[in-house]
Amino acid sequence: MLTAKDVYRVVPQRTFNRRLANAEPLKPAEADGIARLLRIIEMARRVFGDAAFAQQWLNLPNPVLKERVPIELAETDAGAREVEGALLHFAYGDYV
Repeated sequence: MLTAKDVYRVVPQRTFNRRLANAEPLKPAEADGIARLLRIIEMARRVFGDAAFAQQWLNLPNPVLKERVPIELAETDAGAREVEGALLHFAYGDYV
């Protein structure tokens, strides 16, 4: 589940609230950022089979990701690819 805090990772809170109040669409980069976070969150949920555990995994430092927090890494496309790679390793039993 995407939280407000997650949305504010890619769209500043004031900007998001202004766009919402004025019924303005998100800019393409903002929409892409939110879509990227949704993709990572859904992938983690599917890999772990438990939404609560996936959320916990996404919000804690991970040794496979050099102690970086997966949801923070997913703020960028390159970071999201690293997180996806870690999830795929886990899904296929390769615990690096």
